[in-house]
Amino acid sequence: MQLCIENRIQEVCDDLNNLLEPYFTTKEQQTGLGLTMVRKIAVAHKGRIDLSVVDGDCFRALVQIPWKKSV
Repeated sequence: MQLCIENRIQEVCDDLNNLLEPYFTTKEQQTGLGLTMVRKIAVAHKGRIDLSVVDGDCFRALVQIPWKKSV
């Protein structure tokens, strides 16, 4: 299963992997825990999250989790 979230951004972070670190944020009055929690949930289900910038101003988070069919 894949979930892709895109959001227009004004400022690109130099190192996108920093966005996965707890308490790292580029915004005022934010906790910096959102993407950290998404990564923890994805990894707990043997998945992953990939971050990228598309077209220079669009942030993309792609969450991939293996899908098991019910028996």
